[in-house]
Amino acid sequence: MKKITAILIAIFMLANMMAVVASANALPTDITSQIQWVTAYEMYEKKLPIVRADAVFMNAMDYTAATAPGSGIRMCTITDWAERGLEEYFDDYFHDGDGFFFYDAVWANSVADPYDHGLMEYSFSVEEAGIYEIVFVGCAQIKAENVDLNDKDRGFAFSIDNGEIQQVNISDTLGIFREYKYEVDKATYEANILPTTNGVNHQLFLPTYYYGIQLNLTAGSHTLQFYHLFSSGEHVFESGNGPRLNYMGAYVQKWLTSDQLANYKYPETTAEPETTPAPETTKAPETEAPATEPATEAPVATEAPATQAPETQAPEKTGGCGSMMSVGALLAIIPVAALVIKKKRD
Repeated sequence: MKKITAILIAIFMLANMMAVVASANALPTDITSQIQWVTAYEMYEKKLPIVRADAVFMNAMDYTAATAPGSGIRMCTITDWAERGLEEYFDDYFHDGDGFFFYDAVWANSVADPYDHGLMEYSFSVEEAGIYEIVFVGCAQIKAENVDLNDKDRGFAFSIDNGEIQQVNISDTLGIFREYKYEVDKATYEANILPTTNGVNHQLFLPTYYYGIQLNLTAGSHTLQFYHLFSSGEHVFESGNGPRLNYMGAYVQKWLTSDQLANYKYPETTAEPETTPAPETTKAPETEAPATEPATEAPVATEAPATQAPETQAPEKTGGCGSMMSVGALLAIIPVAALVIKKKRD
């Protein structure tokens, strides 16, 4: 009887161990069909309250843990910004004014053994318990010849406080682009939307907001685990960096129902107090100016010899998705970058 009991206990313990291993290796719950997405262009065009006043922002660059991440600067321009009367209607970290956007994109490199799916970790806090929403910002390239191939799909997965992992396959959304083109206007936007098997892709580099993802959070500190896409269809990504994307960051904010979202108003900013004009002073009586000596001619300033600007070299392409700007484009943008670098970069 003791032997049978010992065998049963051993079988029970082995079954528990197998269950733990199976759970650790289980594929995430795919929530792609349950969420929504919108490109930055369309969000500004329609003034959608995707990012609200209470949002807590996690910059993709501010990871607390990551494996040899790559990164790159993506400078994008909405060229008909003024013409269409677009404006910054929320505190957008990425917008540097007049339709010019400055994105810090990050992509993690996977650890092969054990395969960690390009894990990057972030910290954030909320003041009170409740239902929240997390909004992810990013996009990824799939070349024309790889569209609709499961093993070439892109996306992301995440968990909160090492809880359940969920994934989003972005491969049939406008967050997928075919080429690194950084300028967009209304006509170009509409002309470059291309059909795929289950959705649409785009020819342009368009950062996209993935929203409608609900979280149940306690008050206090939390961690976000951010991963590459785990699987697509029957294909499981078991190695490599293929399913990752250009990741820009995430926002955590209070969850709103569809009715609350439709009626959401951003808080009004406090107007500057009006100032009372200073009282007019009594004008002093005019007096005749004393005669002055003839003005002496100022010495002519000599012009400093012109110096030739040092020749610049295009930056080498970093690992990960896409290529960086050409030397000509970079030189053209340097004066602008010098002006915008002062805004929201700390």
